[in-house]
Amino acid sequence: MLYGGGELPRAFALLEEALLLAERAGDVDLVRFGQGMILLPALDAGRWDEGVRLADAFIAECEAAGGHTLQASAHCHRGSIRLARDDPDGAVADAERALELAFEVRQPDRVFQSLAFAVRAFAASGALERAREQAADFDFRALDQRRPTPPWSFVHLGWAAAEVGYAEELDYAEELDRLLAGQRRQSGWIAATRAVLRGEYDEAAECFARVQTRPHEAYARLRAAGKLVADGRRAEADTQLEQALAFFRSVGATRYIREAEALLSPAAAAKPA
Repeated sequence: MLYGGGELPRAFALLEEALLLAERAGDVDLVRFGQGMILLPALDAGRWDEGVRLADAFIAECEAAGGHTLQASAHCHRGSIRLARDDPDGAVADAERALELAFEVRQPDRVFQSLAFAVRAFAASGALERAREQAADFDFRALDQRRPTPPWSFVHLGWAAAEVGYAEELDYAEELDRLLAGQRRQSGWIAATRAVLRGEYDEAAECFARVQTRPHEAYARLRAAGKLVADGRRAEADTQLEQALAFFRSVGATRYIREAEALLSPAAAAKPA
């Protein structure tokens, strides 16, 4: 609940304590659940090598044990790192496996999360028609308002709507914004995603910064910079790019490093990294 409300430091402290208690109690099911959730601190804080290692181990254990409700999430998390690190084939493979698992579980929030990442992964890999097909599977009304929807699902959906521009006939962005406006908990995640839908990427970056999710903040700054360059506001764009690049370089996000460096002004590019 704290994570969904945008209180990441408190959420992660409780998560680590819970996992420790589960291990002490020898509760295999709770340990497995904690191992699936512990991917989040590594992902949001930018400890991506650790995140990949934890995801690989968790996914392997789940496969050996016959699956787990959080396995689809693990594929989405690992796939987002693969996408950032210029491995679209790996990201698509994770997206496809996440979809398989989510439809097996048939929990609307898990299906929603996996579809959200799949649309983004397929679009980023150039499979736009496949992204459109997946978007057509969305039924926002199927989400149970009593069950918290993973907030990163909204973020992936927001970026897909903002960047891909597919399926305008579905009124996708408008329907998503209505869904977000109707959420009982108006967290920083939701404020950031609604800013993305409006194209206000600098505002989204500040919202993500307050939530303390570094990958989403950096990506929003990259998109804000692209908009500022198009508007002829070079100095402001370079400021956003320098902040984004500092994070992308620290995690080896080569896809986004390349995009950011291409947007830098000659003067900013000449500065030492």
